[in-house]
Amino acid sequence: MTKKEDKNSIFEGNPELPGMIVSGIQAGIIVVGRNQRCLFWNPFMEELSGISSAEILGKCAFTIFPHLRDQVGVPDHLFVRM
Repeated sequence: MTKKEDKNSIFEGNPELPGMIVSGIQAGIIVVGRNQRCLFWNPFMEELSGISSAEILGKCAFTIFPHLRDQVGVPDHLFVRM
């Protein structure tokens, strides 16, 4: 068995497992797409921020948290205004 086969075998028959693992981590995890919209907001982030995933998914992360734009260095020409 190759390393690639070995790595993928833990997800065979359970494609939801990676999402379950990330959702259960006791740390805030946010996934933002190239268009700056939130694609994933784990339960810990809901508790930490008081914002539910239903409220933030699909919205521009930098509109919700404008201070992050400067912290991560998003150039003006890439910033999507909502």
